[in-house]
Amino acid sequence: MLTVKVMSPCGGEEIHCGLSVGFNQAQQSIAVAGMDQNIFLKEGEVAYVMNANGKTISRYEHTPRQ
Repeated sequence: MLTVKVMSPCGGEEIHCGLSVGFNQAQQSIAVAGMDQNIFLKEGEVAYVMNANGKTISRYEHTPRQ
């Protein structure tokens, strides 16, 4: 089981769990298995993907479009 923790710059956070996680750079979105909709990162947000042991295995952040 993987855990996705999305941290916002104002201190808020969201936590989602699933068996697999994917990141779409073009859309700035994260897909979590078992969720109906993707998580779209907003400006300043950072998402951490952690394994069952709590170790961070991936980090994604919103990057401004050029």
